[in-house]
Amino acid sequence: MTSRKEGKTQKVATAQTGFSERSSYNIEKQQLEEAMPRNWRTRKDPFASIH
Repeated sequence: MTSRKEGKTQKVATAQTGFSERSSYNIEKQQLEEAMPRNWRTRKDPFASIH
């Protein structure tokens, strides 16, 4: 997605790479989530009572 970093619109960048716009949106979203790891639990710890 270097085209997006160069300031091109998502539509132009996806046309250059051959991806659909939806796929490029998902790729960008995934890259953002990887850059910001979560620091909270998503579910209760099943072993909390054992400690």
